[in-house]
Amino acid sequence: MKRERVICVLVTIFLVSFTGQLHSKSFLEIFSLKLSGGCGTMAVGDLNTYYDSRQNFFDKYISYGQEEGLIANRTGDVPHLDKGPDMLAEIMVHLTKNFALSIGYGRMNRKAESEVILFFQDPDYPEYTDLSTWKPKAEIVVYPLLFSAYYFLPVMKKLDIYFHAGLGVYYGTQSWEGPMLFEGGGGPAQSF
Repeated sequence: MKRERVICVLVTIFLVSFTGQLHSKSFLEIFSLKLSGGCGTMAVGDLNTYYDSRQNFFDKYISYGQEEGLIANRTGDVPHLDKGPDMLAEIMVHLTKNFALSIGYGRMNRKAESEVILFFQDPDYPEYTDLSTWKPKAEIVVYPLLFSAYYFLPVMKKLDIYFHAGLGVYYGTQSWEGPMLFEGGGGPAQSF
């Protein structure tokens, strides 16, 4: 709640500071709203590196079981966090025909869920099986706060090319769960 108040105060100060200089123009000539969104990518290095190592471990674990003569297989894959929806809204103040400043706020979300099941059975003792289930679930949400400058270069009557530069502050949250359930040898299931 506190960060939303800070954002509202910053937007208000930003807008009020320019309205005094631009009071002779109409509201629509001064302000504009830019909405953008789509599917984007995000470098989530540490968590994806962990997931890659976990996938590698499962592959080697299954190979080892098969080399020892066990019936061993795996279903499911370890997820990756990289693609997801991005949304951004910017309020632009046009200081001149070709120059504008903006403040923007957005949301980027990456979510992954999976289930990996490892199964081992000794062909000589089929009543003894080991079944392990891993259910990883991760989510990363990032909120960018952007301060930008735009320069518009007219090409045709209704077509502009713009150049964009600015500063951004990105803050976010992360949640991760990875319960592992083991069942084996006819005993009760254990969760770790």
